[in-house]
Amino acid sequence: MFGLPKVFPQSKELKQIIESHGWTTYRIPHGERPIWYQIERENPAETFEVGDHSYFFVPIPNQRQTWRDAYGITKSLGPSLEVDPTYEGLLAVYHGSPKAGRANEVLFTRMILHEGNQTALFSPKIPQYPDPSKALLRTDLLLPIFEDHFRIITMEDLKREPKIAVVIVDDRHETN
Repeated sequence: MFGLPKVFPQSKELKQIIESHGWTTYRIPHGERPIWYQIERENPAETFEVGDHSYFFVPIPNQRQTWRDAYGITKSLGPSLEVDPTYEGLLAVYHGSPKAGRANEVLFTRMILHEGNQTALFSPKIPQYPDPSKALLRTDLLLPIFEDHFRIITMEDLKREPKIAVVIVDDRHETN
């Protein structure tokens, strides 16, 4: 017999934090790309549940604007956490490339709540960003983490903040 889904108890508060930044989330099957016309027919997630699905972050569109148009304006920038590697709620972090402009910034488009008190923030690999950042957080500390560290990265932020140098190492001619 199937039980009811395990719902994150502070879903309402987490939703309010995300929406206070002008963004919302949609539940999509984990590992699948969101299909815009399907998203536009759905309602934003009201709760966050543990399971084999993820929550896709999108900007809340203005009137007469499609979800795809609202997302396009962001130039694929958006949700981020600035996380100190020693922060108690952080279980693991990987800073991929490109970085957002601050050393401890993790850009993400998806969130999945796993069994075992773990929440993953990540972006899928795409040709433009083959090495995305990701973080694994304690679910029981998810609300204070979002209260203190969640923000939306904009192009203005990237222009204003000091740039991080990216060094590409070409090891194709390594001698053995």
